[in-house]
Amino acid sequence: MDLPDQQSVLVRGRIDRLDTVTTGDQGGFVVVDYKSSTHSFSAEDAYYGLGMQMLTYIDAVLRGYEPRLAPAAGVFMHLQNPRLKYSRDKQKSLAAAFKMDGLLVNGPGMAALDTTVTPDQPGSSDIFPFRFLKSAN
Repeated sequence: MDLPDQQSVLVRGRIDRLDTVTTGDQGGFVVVDYKSSTHSFSAEDAYYGLGMQMLTYIDAVLRGYEPRLAPAAGVFMHLQNPRLKYSRDKQKSLAAAFKMDGLLVNGPGMAALDTTVTPDQPGSSDIFPFRFLKSAN
């Protein structure tokens, strides 16, 4: 990574998963980082340079891998073997246990992340940390 005054920083890492999303003619990407424990994105930590991993991954994709795609999200997925209590709606409980957390970009690509909820069909995503509210119209 190039810095001002002809300085640079060498960064090494590996993106666990890179997904692409398409909305109309606009392509986007989602960086997924697998974690063995719960992890979330903190804008404050990123601002102070303490939590730069996800932003660095997004920047790396933009710089070298796929510059024509727009970032849609950078999320952490907690890999686990959850213990669930018996319920008739086990699928909802399982989805909640694996819900991703991270940074989402408010743009056309966000609606393509989870097509079960849309501005026309409001609700919360079972996969990503967003929801569409019911329109006041």
